[in-house]
Amino acid sequence: MSSHPGVCGSDSDDRVARRGGGRKDDPATMVAKAAALLDGLRAADAPTRMHSLRCIKNAVIGSKSKKAAFLSAGALPLVLGLLTREADTELLVQSAVTLGSLSYGTPVGLQALLAESGISVLVTMLQHDDLKVVQAAIRALKLVYSQPGSHVPHEPVLHPDVLLRAVSLLRDASQPDGAEAAAVVLASCCCSGEEQVLLTDAGAATAAVALLASPRQPLQAAALRLLARLLPGNGAARDAALAAPSTLELLMGLLRDAVPATRFAAAACLTHLAAAAAAERRDGASSSGGGSG
Repeated sequence: MSSHPGVCGSDSDDRVARRGGGRKDDPATMVAKAAALLDGLRAADAPTRMHSLRCIKNAVIGSKSKKAAFLSAGALPLVLGLLTREADTELLVQSAVTLGSLSYGTPVGLQALLAESGISVLVTMLQHDDLKVVQAAIRALKLVYSQPGSHVPHEPVLHPDVLLRAVSLLRDASQPDGAEAAAVVLASCCCSGEEQVLLTDAGAATAAVALLASPRQPLQAAALRLLARLLPGNGAARDAALAAPSTLELLMGLLRDAVPATRFAAAACLTHLAAAAAAERRDGASSSGGGSG
C-alpha cells in the first residue's frame, strides 16, 4: 500500500460530518493528520513530495481550521524548505502557491513566514529563469502584502534588483495576474516619500499609468491604487501620469466605476494632479510678480 494516497481523503470525511454521518475531527486529530501528510514532503522521491504538496495546498485553501492544523504541525518551514532546495519547476510553483495560502488570512501563518525569512525566499524566486515560478512567487507575495493590518517589511521588495524585477512584471500586460500582483505588492511598499521616489525612479508610475486602460478590472484597479500612492507630493510621478494624453480622461471615467474603492482612488489621483497644477500656477504667478518689481 502506498504511503501517501489516502491521506487526501479528509475532504470526504468532512462531507460525511456535514451530512450528520460522522463527527468532525477535533483540533488534535486534525494536527495529527496534517503531520502525517507533511511526512510526504520529506520523501526521497519527487512524485511523493508533489502528491503531498498538492494535498496540503488543496486542504488549506479556504479552510482556516485546516490551515491552523498544518501550521501547528510545522508545515510552513517544510514548504519553505522545498522552495530553497527543489529544482523541479512544478514543485517550486506548487510550493510558492501553498506558502502564500499558509501565510494568508491568519496572523500565525504570517508571523511564521516572517520568522523563517520567507519574504526573502519569495523575492529571490522572482529572479528565477522560469516564468511560471516567477508568477507563482509574485502572486504569493501579493497574498502576504495585501493582508490588512500586517507589518510586513518593505526592504526585501525595495532592493534595487527586486524592485526592477517587480516593475518589469507590472509592465507585462500579457501576464495580467502577475501584473496585478506586482501592483498590489508595490502599492503596499509605497508608504513614505522615500519609497515614492524609489518606485518612481524604477518606472512604477509610468507602468501604472499604462495599465489604467486595461480591460481587466482587477488589474486596472490595482494600478490605480498604486498610482494613488505614488502621486501625493511627487512631481516625477505627476509628470509620468500627465505624459500619457489619455490619463485625465481615464481617471474621469473611473469616477463612475461601480466599485467605491476605485472611484475613491480615481478621485484621489485627480485631486493630487489638480493640486500640483494649482501650485505650479501660484509659483509661476509669484515669479512673474517678483520679476516685475
